[in-house]
Amino acid sequence: MTILDDEFTIRNISDTIDLSVTFRGAAGVTFQPSVISLPKNSEQRITVHFSPVEINKLANGVNVVRAILDITSNTPITTPTPPIEQPPTPPTSTIPLNAWKEQRYHGSPMGDDSTPLATIFSRAPVLTQTVSRINYSGNNIPAPTTVRWEGRFTFDAAPYEFAITTDDGMRMWIDGTLIFDEWRMQGTPTFTRVVNMTAGEHDLRVEYFNGTNVGAAAVSFYKVVNSGSPSSIGGGGSSGGVFGAGSRVQEAE
Repeated sequence: MTILDDEFTIRNISDTIDLSVTFRGAAGVTFQPSVISLPKNSEQRITVHFSPVEINKLANGVNVVRAILDITSNTPITTPTPPIEQPPTPPTSTIPLNAWKEQRYHGSPMGDDSTPLATIFSRAPVLTQTVSRINYSGNNIPAPTTVRWEGRFTFDAAPYEFAITTDDGMRMWIDGTLIFDEWRMQGTPTFTRVVNMTAGEHDLRVEYFNGTNVGAAAVSFYKVVNSGSPSSIGGGGSSGGVFGAGSRVQEAE
């Protein structure tokens, strides 16, 4: 007896699915397998078998087998949810809290060296360290040297007296606002200024250079308490300030 079989292939290009296979319209048709699990990017060949009765019908021309293939997915098809784009993680701040990050560079914008400041800061620092205070003098800060100090400090809501001593040049910013600009060759003067601070953390930055011989650099700030009637507590040129007198509580130096 002639055996009449047929084959077809199911290919899956999506995620893994489970299928059930049935035929409608051909009672004498069987097939293997009838239940299929298709992993992603795989295929399954199905063999269709026709019974002798159906084969005889085909041979005698009595009947033409008409089979309709039904493939039903037993796995719910879901549309994948696109991943939620996360904002980039901000870089970790390298500015210490209640301390100074110190970076020293070889060269100075004035004096014996006279290198442009942008060129100096484009170089790798010769020293990077964290310090609790800025207070250098003599051979601790020889020429030609340029230094940048950065720190984030916690303040009360109160007036604070800031003081700098410098040989040669120094300038200082609070939250990006310049409060001292003594950027020149000079001896060792001291400059003071009182600033009304708000409560919380504030960013301080100091830049300094020593152009010749040995240098000096010192920075301090104090909270002013028991303020009386306004009077001058500043001094030393354009950076002085007139805000209020009173006793002082040392905060940092």
